[in-house]
Amino acid sequence: MHFYAFKENVKRFDFDAGNWHLKGMSDLLSLARQQKALGDPSRLRIVRLLREGSLCVCEIESVLGLPQYAVSRQLAVLRQAGVVEGWRKGTWMHYRLSAKLAPGWVKGIDSFRLAWDSDPQIKKDLRRLAKLKAKASC
Repeated sequence: MHFYAFKENVKRFDFDAGNWHLKGMSDLLSLARQQKALGDPSRLRIVRLLREGSLCVCEIESVLGLPQYAVSRQLAVLRQAGVVEGWRKGTWMHYRLSAKLAPGWVKGIDSFRLAWDSDPQIKKDLRRLAKLKAKASC
């Protein structure tokens, strides 16, 4: 299927994604990217952990039981979608939910919280995080 648009309606062409961005559609495209980023169980688990506060990559690794490269890959997808933001502190990268997320989006995450928190894997993750925070690792 081909997409044709009049020149005055086209904002720009995103060569990396192969998408036309129409004027007024940037918010909708951003929302679609954020929703797509949540299409992986590991990324959902990371978002749930970050709802508790900012975390170092090593803490996320430890809680999820995944290797560093896998956690970094998932965080990169979330960062590119604008769901999380990161900063370097010494040699470690720290992440938190993006402050640029729309308030409605954060409420959406919170509405899933009840369902997520009844999941056995999420319960296990939250227990591991509580133990890890008690040790004050990073």
